[in-house]
Amino acid sequence: VQVRGDSVLTWSTFDTQPNGGAFGNAHVNFLPQGTELRFEGTGRAFTAINRVLTVPDAGGAYRPIAMEGRVTSFLSPGGVRGGDIWFYSPGGILATGTSSFSTSDIAGFARTRFARNANFTGAANPTSRVTLQPRATIDLPGERSSLVIFAPSIDQSGTVSANGSITYASGVSGTGALATDGGVFVTVASQAQAGNEI
Repeated sequence: VQVRGDSVLTWSTFDTQPNGGAFGNAHVNFLPQGTELRFEGTGRAFTAINRVLTVPDAGGAYRPIAMEGRVTSFLSPGGVRGGDIWFYSPGGILATGTSSFSTSDIAGFARTRFARNANFTGAANPTSRVTLQPRATIDLPGERSSLVIFAPSIDQSGTVSANGSITYASGVSGTGALATDGGVFVTVASQAQAGNEI
């Protein structure tokens, strides 16, 4: 994906299978195993906000997305690693054991995030979750890099490293902001239901 400055990318799916059933029906396989979603900038810092929207069922419930492949990001084609990559999906996000993320900053949400100051709001399922399965890896070696995961429920069993800050926030709504030193401040306005936290 060629990114020219800060961008909001909206992804949709042709997978309209009903929720439940086999693994293929429980999740929309947004990034299959063995594939790569690569972001390339034009030589300067950028933020790419990825809104991945599945098709809701008759009751308005969204299926979560599954990510089994690699996500990478570079400041320019063939250049150094960089760029802030954000994912939002109203039904939740599953990073399987074959997935890997290698960028400057990354965030995953089951609520909406816009710009450098964030409002985590929207009509997502209050029990949706972000899951990192065992062997899922997130590697953010850049100086002052940061990871943020905000969702009603978070299940973290993967391997995460960042040369900066790592934030897991469980809630239905809240706000967040990036500090000049790379840190992240998150305020939870509406707490998750009991039993659906980290």
